[in-house]
Amino acid sequence: MFPYGLSWTVSVLTLMVIGWLIEAMILQEITFATKLELFQNQQAWENLTKFYGAINKFKSTATKPKPPTEN
Repeated sequence: MFPYGLSWTVSVLTLMVIGWLIEAMILQEITFATKLELFQNQQAWENLTKFYGAINKFKSTATKPKPPTEN
């Protein structure tokens, strides 16, 4: 921070915070638009719920240890 003064550092920090806020707002807008599009397309919504249901089922069965087998 030696070559730059405190005012420069505060200005850059302010611009970075504003950029993060704008990015968060854009992300929220994209999420809302995606949910709205899926809600309007019932077939895509059903496919998405089946996909995530299959992933959860796979994870729940894949993490269970297999019982030992007796000879």
